[in-house]
Amino acid sequence: MQTLSKEIEKRIEDIVSVRFYNQITPYDVIRWLFNFEDEDVELAVQLLEHVIFLRDDDVKGRLYEQISKLPKDKTKHIVPLGKPGKSGAAISYWIHGLMKRNELREMAFHSSIEDFISYRNSQEWKTQKDIVVYVDDFIGSGGSVVTALSLEEKIVRPEVLSDASSGRLYVIAAIVMDNGYSKISQDIS
Repeated sequence: MQTLSKEIEKRIEDIVSVRFYNQITPYDVIRWLFNFEDEDVELAVQLLEHVIFLRDDDVKGRLYEQISKLPKDKTKHIVPLGKPGKSGAAISYWIHGLMKRNELREMAFHSSIEDFISYRNSQEWKTQKDIVVYVDDFIGSGGSVVTALSLEEKIVRPEVLSDASSGRLYVIAAIVMDNGYSKISQDIS
């Protein structure tokens, strides 16, 4: 890569300060630009000018906003999507930390989908006013959500389908892509 123009350098400084909240340095961006041919540097900088960078507080704010929209008169069962140690578990932990003590009384936290399904099947679930809230940080294609809520061979669990059809199932994430939302809506309804 040849020397960057003053205009590109200024754009990089703006990207670092405005888009990335100074969480990276101009040097980080320049090092990244070395991956591109000279004729592609402009396009790479344009790409960076459209990146949305979310800080932890941004993610927590989005999650709190979504949790706050859930029905107030129901116990919410918070269930992380994915295996223990993955981002769903971290999001569940963040939700616990975000909620006030009086709101926590209306929540039950489960360690996994299997843990929740076991609990759900041991209760008089149909007579309770409870809902289930599956949580994750990012939903892209929606495939991993459908897989996580399925049995073998991508057959969605009957409990999940029952909860979805009765309006007791919610899936929340800090970021949800349109095609992921469509896939989940289509496969789990």
